[in-house]
Amino acid sequence: MKLMTICREYKEGTALFQYSKEWPFKKNVVYSVDVKNARHPIHHNKYWGLCDLVADSSDFFRDAEHVSDFFKVKVGLVDILQEDKNDNVIKVVVKIKSIAWENMDQHEFQEFYNFFEEWAAKELKCSVLDIQKNNIWR
Repeated sequence: MKLMTICREYKEGTALFQYSKEWPFKKNVVYSVDVKNARHPIHHNKYWGLCDLVADSSDFFRDAEHVSDFFKVKVGLVDILQEDKNDNVIKVVVKIKSIAWENMDQHEFQEFYNFFEEWAAKELKCSVLDIQKNNIWR
C-alpha cells in the first residue's frame, strides 16, 4: 500500500500528531507501508497469565519466563547458534525467539497459542475448555 503525506506543518499545537522538526516524513512524498493485522493484547496477556499459572503449580519452573522459554524450546521456536557433536553427546546453543508482535504475525501466534493452551492444560491437569472459559482464573 502506498500513502502520500499531505499534512500541513504546524509550528505549534497539535493535529493528528504533535509536529516537531524531527518528524521523519516530508510533505507531498509517497511512502510505501506494510499494513499488518495487529494482535489483540488479550491473547498476549492470557499467554503470560497461563505461564504464571503453570509456574505457580509446578516445582520445576521458576517463573513465567522459564515456562515460556521451556515451551518455545519444546516446539522449536529457536535459532540454533552452535552445535557440537562429541562422542554420544550433542551440545546445542540456541537463541529463543520472541513472540512479540513485530516478530510473529497473528496467524502464527494463534497456532503457537493453541498448541501452548493444550500443553498448559495438561500441566495444570484441566481441560482446554476450562482455560478457554476462564474457569482456571477463579
